[in-house]
Amino acid sequence: MILYIIKNGIIEVEEVAKETKCGWRQLNNGFYNKSELGEYVYLDKKYLTTDYDKALSWAKKIRSYMADVIQVSSASIDDINNWNENGAYQDELPKSRMVYGKVN
Repeated sequence: MILYIIKNGIIEVEEVAKETKCGWRQLNNGFYNKSELGEYVYLDKKYLTTDYDKALSWAKKIRSYMADVIQVSSASIDDINNWNENGAYQDELPKSRMVYGKVN
């Protein structure tokens, strides 16, 4: 059985011995717990599936989220640079641009 492991938009493929209700038994007798992409993307998490189409879809959603994070990160750096160049006044702190991983 083939298991697709998706992390940070990268898909790895591993052969596993069998699927259980809780996850997948590895050939070396290790175990992967089930982990599916839900409403939010977490970049520090691995998502697992045996479905090829689902793996591709999840990787695409994660990559899209990562592109959004890069764009917001660049904007926040610009905010900090502008704030610093304008005197870095404590009463004029830049607003947060934090993005939470909601998947569209």
